[in-house]
Amino acid sequence: MRWIEAHTIRQVQRCLSANVPIVGGGSWLLSDGSVPEAVCDLREYPWAQGITGNESGWMIGPDVTLSQWLQALDSENVIAEVIRKMGTPIFRRVATVIGAVANPQPVADLYPVMRLLGADIFYIDLHHDSIQHEKLMWPFRANPRALVGLWVPASTPYRFIAFRKYTKGRLTRVLLNLGTGLAQQGDIMTADFVIGGLSQWPYEDRVAGASHSISHQISQRLRNQGNITPFYQALIMEMCDDVLNQWEHRADRRSEL
Repeated sequence: MRWIEAHTIRQVQRCLSANVPIVGGGSWLLSDGSVPEAVCDLREYPWAQGITGNESGWMIGPDVTLSQWLQALDSENVIAEVIRKMGTPIFRRVATVIGAVANPQPVADLYPVMRLLGADIFYIDLHHDSIQHEKLMWPFRANPRALVGLWVPASTPYRFIAFRKYTKGRLTRVLLNLGTGLAQQGDIMTADFVIGGLSQWPYEDRVAGASHSISHQISQRLRNQGNITPFYQALIMEMCDDVLNQWEHRADRRSEL
C-alpha cells in the first residue's frame, strides 16, 4: 500500500480524482480490514495544524487525535463527554477528530453534538483552487472532498447540551446516539435533537413549549415518523427523559444557590 502525504491542494485533488481514500489516523483501515492500493494522509497538511483555542472557539487541524482534543478540553465539556464514549483509549490515541467527522456513518458519535454546536468544516474539493468551508450537515455532498479543518464555536444558543448513546457489546457497535440542545426563554423551553442510527441519515427535529410538555411532544414526533419501531421509540424516550431530568436537576441546583 502506498502512503501519500499531501502538502498542497493540488496533491489532495490528484488523490480525489484518482479515488484514493483520504485518511487521518487511518483507524478505519484497522476496523474493516481494507487494504487499498494507496491512501492520502492529511495529517501533515500545513493549512491548519494542532489545536487553536480562544474565547471564540476551537480550530482543529487534520493531525489532532481524539485523545489530544480530550486532553485540551475541560472535563465538564459536552465534547469531552462524547469523546470519552468513543471506543477504547487505544482507538482515541490513533483516530483523528477530522477522520471521525468525515467518516459518513449513520451513527458517527461526534456528528450530533457538532451539529448542535454549529460547527464549520473546511475542505478541499475538485472544483475550487482554495479551501472552502460550510456548516457541518448531513447528508454529505456526493462530490469528492477532503476535510482539513473543523471550527467549533464557543457560544451556542443553548443553555444545556447533552449526549447519549446505546451500544451493543462493550462499546463496539453503536446502534443509536442522541444529541440534545435545550434553551429556555421564560416559561417556554426549546429542545433541538439529533438522532443517529435510525436510518442512513440522522433525524433532526425541534419541539417547543412548556417544560412539562417537551417529553410528550418528542414522543408524539417519533410516533408520527412511522418508521421507528416501538423498541427504538422507547429507547429514545428513555434517553430524552434522562436528559430532561438532568436539566431539571441542574435548574434546581441553580435555584438553591
